[in-house]
Amino acid sequence: MRLSEMQVSSLSSAEHLHIPSGEGQAFWGPGDRCTFLVTGRGNSGGCFIVHCIVAPSGGPPHIHHREDEFFYLLEGELSVTVGDHTVQISKGNFVTAPRGVVHTYRDVGADNAQMLAVFTPAGMEGWFQDALDPAGDQCGLAPPPTAELNARMLAAGPKHGVEWA
Repeated sequence: MRLSEMQVSSLSSAEHLHIPSGEGQAFWGPGDRCTFLVTGRGNSGGCFIVHCIVAPSGGPPHIHHREDEFFYLLEGELSVTVGDHTVQISKGNFVTAPRGVVHTYRDVGADNAQMLAVFTPAGMEGWFQDALDPAGDQCGLAPPPTAELNARMLAAGPKHGVEWA
């Protein structure tokens, strides 16, 4: 099957067609290493997908007012709370966190967990870029959160529709 000229043009206008393992824009989150797989620039604003390595720890409960968030666990064990519901998930499990609903997750296993987080529509990548530190080491784990990181996360929240619960 041959691609039409229009299909080729669409592919070349995408932000990325292929992200090799260990590459991609990466950030240190509070306990996570987050690597961008696709941003809204790569799909007309449809979604933002990020691969997260989650160390045994937990993130603060929060609400996204503009995006739905989806978690697909690739490896490890997480406890995920969405609203009043908490579930323990393992490899292959999928969880949805609708916009406007408080949610959080934490690694409850002995080892690091790996997950894909998908946001629809795109836009949350801006919060990651504004609030988090670039990850210089694509293979290392996130350093402990600092007071400066926490302050940037809180300050970037209103601009990107994130509220800390």
